Amino acid sequence: MILDHSILQLLSVVNKDLETFTQNVTLGTVEVSIKKQNEEQYTKIEHLQNSLQHIKAIVDNFQKNIVNQSNVNQVQKIRFNNLQQITNQFKYSYNDMKVIQNLNVDCSQVEISQIENFLNFTIYRYILILCYYTITAETINNLPRALETESYFKSLEGSFINKLCYMLQTSIGRSIELLHLLKEKLDHFLKVSSAKFHKDSLSDLFSKEIPTFARNFCCNEVLPTLTKINRVQSFDFIGISTSRNKIPNPISFIFGLPGYLLNKELQRKIKFINSSNNESLTKFGNLIDSFPREFLNGNVIECFNLLQSFLNDQNKINDNSSDIIEGTQSFVKEQNSIQLITAEKPNALVRYWPIGLITIMNGPKLITFTWQSRYQIINFFQRNVIDFVRGLFYNWVWIPIKDIWATVRHDDGSEIAMMSNGTLDSEMNSLCRMVIKIMKDNNPRYVETIGETVLVDQIMHGDLDEFMKIYENELNNPIKNIFTGKLIRSILIQVQKTKVDGSLALNGIDKMLKSQQLVFGIMALSPATFAIYLTMNSLMRLFKLGNIWSNVSYYKKQVSKSLNNIERLLNYEKFDKDSDSDDHLRNINHALLIMEISDLSTNGSLIVPRDRKEEWTRDISDLVNTSLSNKAKLNVVNRIYHAYSRYFIS
Repeated sequence: MILDHSILQLLSVVNKDLETFTQNVTLGTVEVSIKKQNEEQYTKIEHLQNSLQHIKAIVDNFQKNIVNQSNVNQVQKIRFNNLQQITNQFKYSYNDMKVIQNLNVDCSQVEISQIENFLNFTIYRYILILCYYTITAETINNLPRALETESYFKSLEGSFINKLCYMLQTSIGRSIELLHLLKEKLDHFLKVSSAKFHKDSLSDLFSKEIPTFARNFCCNEVLPTLTKINRVQSFDFIGISTSRNKIPNPISFIFGLPGYLLNKELQRKIKFINSSNNESLTKFGNLIDSFPREFLNGNVIECFNLLQSFLNDQNKINDNSSDIIEGTQSFVKEQNSIQLITAEKPNALVRYWPIGLITIMNGPKLITFTWQSRYQIINFFQRNVIDFVRGLFYNWVWIPIKDIWATVRHDDGSEIAMMSNGTLDSEMNSLCRMVIKIMKDNNPRYVETIGETVLVDQIMHGDLDEFMKIYENELNNPIKNIFTGKLIRSILIQVQKTKVDGSLALNGIDKMLKSQQLVFGIMALSPATFAIYLTMNSLMRLFKLGNIWSNVSYYKKQVSKSLNNIERLLNYEKFDKDSDSDDHLRNINHALLIMEISDLSTNGSLIVPRDRKEEWTRDISDLVNTSLSNKAKLNVVNRIYHAYSRYFIS
């Protein structure tokens, strides 16, 4: 909770006072003097000491939970039943609290009564802090619901479609109320005419009594009410009964009547909720503004008055001081008892009964159709979900990873290629043999002169100059050489040369593919990696934000609105606690400030990275620090803008 730092500060003050007093008493001879003077009073002090130890254990555990909690908005639950059992045997009256509040302990002169009063004083201060924490925590959780209810009815008032939906949703409840009203009127009418009813027959009840009741009800109650509504709509302030008793345009009036009544109802609710919310904000603002200051000043009576006033809505102190624990327990169990939430929006049953009715009407058909199509649905799910996920992981994750791993290790068979291994060598060797053979047949002296090795090297490098000379000579007598087969032989050798050139091109492409094989494997893996990333990101949003859709922009917008409202509230001069302003307005503004800081803490903690959560908690604590002025808190707001703007700006 955002007030945890303030609570820990108050507890540290009490712990320090207790430690100092204990040291002063332990270093003296007070304990011996107690035994010698009054054994009964010593027993009482011993019981007080045991009670203090039990409460101190509860407080220490409470402090430990606050310090170690991972969620800053978590509210620690306090077992008030244990506190109630401990404090039932020590009930302080109003005068007793005045005595222990004015306690002044001198370490050189400590009396027995002072030890008793100090133990009572410490126990009472611990109880006040725990009650204050519980009340403020529950109020911070409930006040947004009250403000949300007000916003809900305002949204209804400003939208025609929302009004229609609201009218449909509440139609059943209104119909029941109308029937109940008619039943009461009819019962009253029958009681008045009971004597006549016993004398007449049963048929007269339906032929005379019921029509008479309907006529009287319409003339005496319905028509005057409609006439008054018409006067209000017509701004008729005089309303002369003889001339104004008729509605000028009944059809238009009747069709507009539901909307008019609904508008009046919404306006009445909004006014009532707004007034109640302002009252709750005033009490809450006064509590969180005054309690820490009065507590640090040692004015526990005023602290008790503040808590009692907030719980009972009146400034009074009961004789039994343990009632504050009972009041806090009642506040936690029955949160509406102090009218924090005076009017709630319609419950889920009222809001969604039209959808439920449609579901019930069409549900059996849908269930029958689903059952009859169960095998098709199972096959569809198997084919489009299970097989898809399995194929995604196997074909687009497992296989690409295996290929990448094989490529890195240079495993056999891991290379990609556009032709078989050895194709180029076999075709090149075949070309060399063909060229050498034809050259031996046509120019054997040239072959003997340069040697077959040099000739093979020339052929491999594409030098076929001597072969082309033979081909050119054969073209001089093409018909003759065709019949002899020499020209056809040369053409086939050139076809082989073309195949070799094609194999060389494919070999170059193979080398390029092999050099980029790792890139291709990573590219094959990237679509599945992207799909897995989106799935994991959606699951993280589901656990962190409660929704698989991206609500980050929504939370950024809420953080921006909260910062704007906080800065606006802090800029009000009347809000400064040192100014002579209206306490009512100042308390409302202070409560609104705490609510905005709470929203800022909640929404910002979902956006700020985990490694900066500690800084974020520290800055939020500075905003609720009562020792800082408004100007200093404005500097904190500016620091938040500078330090975390990169996370809040889209």
